[in-house]
Amino acid sequence: MKIDEVKVGDEYAALDNPTSSYQAVPPRRVKVLEIIFVPERDWSGVTGAVKWKNVRKVKVKVLDRPTSPGCYNEPLRAAKLGSTLVVEARKLAAPWTDVSESVRQRVEQEQARVVKQAALDKRLNALLGRSRRSYGSVDVRLETSLHVSGREVEKLLALAEKGKTQR
Repeated sequence: MKIDEVKVGDEYAALDNPTSSYQAVPPRRVKVLEIIFVPERDWSGVTGAVKWKNVRKVKVKVLDRPTSPGCYNEPLRAAKLGSTLVVEARKLAAPWTDVSESVRQRVEQEQARVVKQAALDKRLNALLGRSRRSYGSVDVRLETSLHVSGREVEKLLALAEKGKTQR
């Protein structure tokens, strides 16, 4: 979006790369807090000197949890719930009310997957300990799978046999 189209207090769908035709990561839901001026360096090739110019950017608050880890060049993707960021206005793709129902469902499904993955990791840590070589994963259809190796297999089998004999 253009900076003149952005309204303070409205919610928008934000993307790290809004020009890409394929979005593997769903958009983040953000609320615009204010429009600020940020000083940026501008190198002039003609004069061979650095000039400073004030650029308008948007200060936003993230309203949802991250669904995937971000990279060093994708701060919006890794931002936590409730954190504030200063982003360019072009990263705001559209008002949240204009986002299609399929994209909203995908966002909600990703949020549910992240919550279920955290609960699964917590349960595995309680059962097998923190220094485990096994891991559990939750896929897009919210189905869990467990990948176990080494001594964790024996520990799980012993726990299952102990529970079976106590019945």
